[in-house]
Amino acid sequence: MTNYLNAKNGIEILHDDGLTQILTGIEDPSIFGKKADVGSIYLRTISGGGIYNKTTSLDTGWTLIASGIGTSVVCSGITPVQHIALHNGNKYIEYNRVANKVVSEDEWLDSTKTYHISSTALHRMAGKVVSFEKRIYDYETGTNVIATLSGIINRVGNRVVSIQYERDNLIGGY
Repeated sequence: MTNYLNAKNGIEILHDDGLTQILTGIEDPSIFGKKADVGSIYLRTISGGGIYNKTTSLDTGWTLIASGIGTSVVCSGITPVQHIALHNGNKYIEYNRVANKVVSEDEWLDSTKTYHISSTALHRMAGKVVSFEKRIYDYETGTNVIATLSGIINRVGNRVVSIQYERDNLIGGY
């Protein structure tokens, strides 16, 4: 006879420093949120699976630490969630100028510039930016373009009135 622990809604571990939970579910807790104590673990049961660690007190403060693709686990590079978060968080940004005008921007993981997050080229006419192209690089190596976002800036007089976006090269549901 095999003995095992069966828990329907998760497991809580009480220790000297507080409480830690091991939880499961189908949603991505970093997007939909899941209440738990910092240090807890969440096991995602669909969409390739995933192991998340609770790193902040926010309900969405979960970090993907491993994800399943087929029968293998991907832990190299940075995770898709971390990659997306970098667009809104800490990173090294390099601006390239020609004739004192910014013509491109590169986002890097850090100042060593070994891991590329994205690059944006600005196109000007009569000194004003009229369009741009942003290339987003893969989150495993930072070298392959996985998506391209283009935009045309529409002006009335000197004011921007709209930006027309177009996406292509969308790979992997990014």
